[in-house]
Amino acid sequence: MPVNKNERILARQNAIAIVAPKLKELRARLAYTQAQMATVAGVSHVQISRWEKGLDLPKAKALMAFGRIAPDDERVWWYEQAGVEPVQATADREIPVLKDAAAAGTPRAINDKEIDYTIKLPKNVIPAGGKLVGIPIEGDSMSPILETGYIAFIDATPRSLEKMAGKMVAARDSDGVTVKWLRKQSKDLYLLVPQHTSPRHQVQVVQKDGDWSIVGEVITWIGFPPPLRK
Repeated sequence: MPVNKNERILARQNAIAIVAPKLKELRARLAYTQAQMATVAGVSHVQISRWEKGLDLPKAKALMAFGRIAPDDERVWWYEQAGVEPVQATADREIPVLKDAAAAGTPRAINDKEIDYTIKLPKNVIPAGGKLVGIPIEGDSMSPILETGYIAFIDATPRSLEKMAGKMVAARDSDGVTVKWLRKQSKDLYLLVPQHTSPRHQVQVVQKDGDWSIVGEVITWIGFPPPLRK
């Protein structure tokens, strides 16, 4: 039976009434600011405020992003709000996870051939195709998007620098692998940019045929921050 307009409006209002307080609870539980939550969801802090006040409903992409940073006991709930039903969430793709970490702050050497374990993820979370590998994250230069203990999933399918520009990528130099944003500076010059630049987390220059090479695009990640220090 078709759902009429009034029923759709009521369903949306009910969803807003449920999601708004849960979002505030999640942010408090993680000790995140609205600006940090906005970074995770890829929106402005004003939009986070609207969601928390019950003035609007997050789209599925944002709900999935909140699920990725939610504690284990809440993650499925956020995925369900995004429309990922439990029956759909059947793990059907195995992805190898490397033993060594790609430092989100300082590059650290890894061995691509050393697989620590494999992890299964649902096909509606991880797209089909591509050469996927999981890399444990260490460091805070990509915080609050990526934190120490997260697993970033990399599509290592070869692509040109130009096609990777604007993406979050894993990049390698002689010291190891790091995760950063790839920005195009000029025709042959690119930058690896941390989420927040600082003396500890500086922008790295990438030139064609230079020391840096792009391992692949970060397509998604899982995990949540460690407990706050008391």
